[in-house]
Amino acid sequence: MIDSDVLDLKTTYKIEKNSYSGQKIMAVYTPLVFDGQVLGILRYTTSLTQVNALIINLLIYGIIICIFIAVIVFFVSLRLGNIIVEPLNDIINFTKKIAEGKYKEKIKDTYPNELGEIAKTLNYMGDEILKADRLKNDFISSISHELRTPLTGIKGWVETMQDPDGLTDEEFQFGLGIIDTESERLINLVENLLDFSRYQSDRMKLIASEVKIDKLIHEVSFQLQKKAEKKDIKLIVETNPVIISADGDRLRQVILNVLDNAIKFSYKNRKIYVIQSVSEEYILIKISDTGIGIKKEDINHVMESFYKIDPKSIGAGLGLVISNNIIDMHNGILKIDSEYGKGTTVTISLPLENFKSYVNA
Repeated sequence: MIDSDVLDLKTTYKIEKNSYSGQKIMAVYTPLVFDGQVLGILRYTTSLTQVNALIINLLIYGIIICIFIAVIVFFVSLRLGNIIVEPLNDIINFTKKIAEGKYKEKIKDTYPNELGEIAKTLNYMGDEILKADRLKNDFISSISHELRTPLTGIKGWVETMQDPDGLTDEEFQFGLGIIDTESERLINLVENLLDFSRYQSDRMKLIASEVKIDKLIHEVSFQLQKKAEKKDIKLIVETNPVIISADGDRLRQVILNVLDNAIKFSYKNRKIYVIQSVSEEYILIKISDTGIGIKKEDINHVMESFYKIDPKSIGAGLGLVISNNIIDMHNGILKIDSEYGKGTTVTISLPLENFKSYVNA
């Protein structure tokens, strides 16, 4: 059978089967043309056995290579998946432990890139939650103790004074004095707690007005004069007239707290210096005593909430924390320098440039 295309002067290619050997062959038909007419047809044939074998081999090699590449890709993908999934599983398990209150748990922060940053952030969050939890426990423990002591004294004397027949006038007046002192102590404690709560919730606000710093220092010193005299402590006050724009009540609270601590922790028959000076940039208030001082291991913790150097001392351990917060809100600095056994100096620095202050002539 001759393809009609060959008669139209075209070369054609066909895959055929050899009738004698049964092998597949490729046949090429080319017309022999003379003067525009086909005189004959030339047929070339070649066996496709080796070609087919080569194609099959190439297919087999291709499939093997594809399977090999697929296996490599599978294991690489599995490894990459584990690199991502394992840290995520660790992070999920860590967050579950945090939710269960296991704040001491830690997560490995050696993961690469963003996962490592997430791990570090979660560890930091756990530390902060642990600190907050400890703060809460310290708060409950400290406040429970501080409230119990004055309330016990008040309740005891109230019960005693309900039957005054067995009391002398002197004992009766002494009981009234105890009730008054402990009530004042409770009021101060509640005020400190309220101030601490306002600061923690960012609700503490300053009410600025013109404040005569020198006058404020003298008033606070006079207020604590009797307490100092009971320990034969002499208050030496040196000031310079200056007026600044600040919250006078809050600054009074700070100076009162620092000076009260100086008296409380000073030995008898000593001197406490309250020196106020003015420089080009700052108003400096230094309160120095020659008392028991603070140990090196305690100096870094005195600004922490509810921390007390002497656990048996009166107070909730909030005075310096609140004072430091107040000075910080005035853009100032409260610094404590102390040497154990020799005394302590508290320096309050208030920047003049923030207050448009001036010195009286």
